[in-house]
Amino acid sequence: SVLVAGHTATAAMPPTYNGFTIATTATEIKTLVEATGSGTTAIFLPPGDHTLDNPVVINRSGSVYIHGSGRIHNTRLIANDPTQPLFLIESAAVVNFANLNLYGTLDSDPDPSSYPPGEGPDLEARAVLMNNTTPVTLELQFCGVHSGVLDIKGPGTVRLESTSMRTNGLSRTGVLVDHPDAEFISISGGYTG
Repeated sequence: SVLVAGHTATAAMPPTYNGFTIATTATEIKTLVEATGSGTTAIFLPPGDHTLDNPVVINRSGSVYIHGSGRIHNTRLIANDPTQPLFLIESAAVVNFANLNLYGTLDSDPDPSSYPPGEGPDLEARAVLMNNTTPVTLELQFCGVHSGVLDIKGPGTVRLESTSMRTNGLSRTGVLVDHPDAEFISISGGYTG
C-alpha cells in the first residue's frame, strides 16, 4: 500500500515500468484511463504531444497511474476542448500523474486586445476536476500544469511533489480547493502567473 499524508491507498503502483502498459496514441490513452474496475491500471506515455478528447473520465474503484517520459516538455497531455476539464475524477482509490505536462488549453495570449470583440482567453480551463463524492488520493509528481486549474470539489488528499503550476495569465488560480474534506499538500513546487 501507499501512504500519503496519513491516508493509506489500497492499490500499489507496479514496482518498475515493466509493469506499465505503453500507450502511444490519444485514443489508447483515453481508453486505458477510462477503463473501470477494481484493479490497478498503470500507463506509460512516450515523449510527444497527445491532444485528448476531453474530459477523460476516471470512474473506478481501483487506482490509475499515468506516467510520462519527463516534464521538461517531453510528454504533453492537451485538452482538445478548453471548456471541459482535461481529466474529470469521479471515483478512484489513487490517481497518480508523474513526469507529465497537463494543458487545460493551448491558448497562449492573455492580452484581451488580441481577441475579437466580446472574446478573450479561457480563464476557466481546468487541467483536473475532482468531482468525486468518496475520498480520492490525487498525486502529481514532477509535473507541469499549464494554463489550467486543479479544481478540487471532492473529498480526499491532493499531493503535489515538485510540480509547477503555470497559469500563464490564462487561469485565475493554479489550484482551487472547494471542499471541506479536501487536504492539499504541495512539496517543492512552484507557482507562476
